[in-house]
Amino acid sequence: MENNKKTILSRLDKKIFKDFSLFEVVLFTIAVIVGCTVFVVMIFITKENKGTDKTKLYLSYALTLVDIPLGVVAATRLSKKDKYAPLLLAIDALLYGSSNFLVGNYALGVVNAVLTPLLWFLALFYFWNNNQENNKKTIKTNKLNLKIGIPLSIILFLLAIASAFVISEITNTKKISDFSVWFDSFSATLMLGAVILGVFRFRETWYLYITANMLKIIFFIITIGMGEKGNIMLLIMSSVYFTNTIFGLLIWRNSKKILIMGK
Repeated sequence: MENNKKTILSRLDKKIFKDFSLFEVVLFTIAVIVGCTVFVVMIFITKENKGTDKTKLYLSYALTLVDIPLGVVAATRLSKKDKYAPLLLAIDALLYGSSNFLVGNYALGVVNAVLTPLLWFLALFYFWNNNQENNKKTIKTNKLNLKIGIPLSIILFLLAIASAFVISEITNTKKISDFSVWFDSFSATLMLGAVILGVFRFRETWYLYITANMLKIIFFIITIGMGEKGNIMLLIMSSVYFTNTIFGLLIWRNSKKILIMGK
């Protein structure tokens, strides 16, 4: 079973175009086709809706459409442990966060458009730059221990709750009892935690990414069902990210060079 998993992983990771693997090319192609198709459909749907702020929605759609191919490349570069991944991830987060701001997902907006780019630039110029493997193209990965994992989990949980209360106070349109406030806050906080672990090269970053993307997918599906069509493009983006997180987890877990923090 283990050998079969490695065989499948090696096939997906096989380079077929310069430095791009089969997985990257397939995911990129599917994401762009679906993204462009939905973009055109959403433009027509939005035109027929009265009473909506079409300018914000159109801008959100456009930013997400640009972010889909960029996000795929950035996310797959992270999964491949590419030392330049933080630069692409910073730009990707800025676009993704701006799209969330425009449709009213404020916690995701702040985390992605403000905090995440700063953290990834810190990784690019310091934390990743000094921790490269022998080939100088990829970075070494760490294993998270309980001494760091438990306090970090408690901090993230408290931060998510605090974020929900802050959003409910700042925005008059959302109450603390509104489920969207909690989904927005917890998914944003998990994303922040994933980025922090990624900056320090912890393999467990992918568990947080998987959980955060699952929450976002559920959140966007529910809000779309309630009539918030602006989240459809973001749903596609989150689905693409979720697919890549599985691939990234397998790549980082099979890394031959693992450093154990604190040992």
